[in-house]
Amino acid sequence: SVPWRKNHERLEFLRVTLDTGSDGELFATPIGHQGSGALTRLARADALAILPEGNRDYPAGAIVDIEGLSPPYAGL
Repeated sequence: SVPWRKNHERLEFLRVTLDTGSDGELFATPIGHQGSGALTRLARADALAILPEGNRDYPAGAIVDIEGLSPPYAGL
């Protein structure tokens, strides 16, 4: 998990990989460049982190909603 700065007002779906901590908690890490043309990064993503409208800093470890994309995370 790493900090993330959201510098715009619109809803954002951030491509992330997921790791499981020793206690079973999921940790999301953004995948590099997040531009709309970065489709290979979408293919590597385990999930999308859903960041609501508004500018905001997300410190490492911040709680966010996710939408799982690939097994075993699909349907989360």
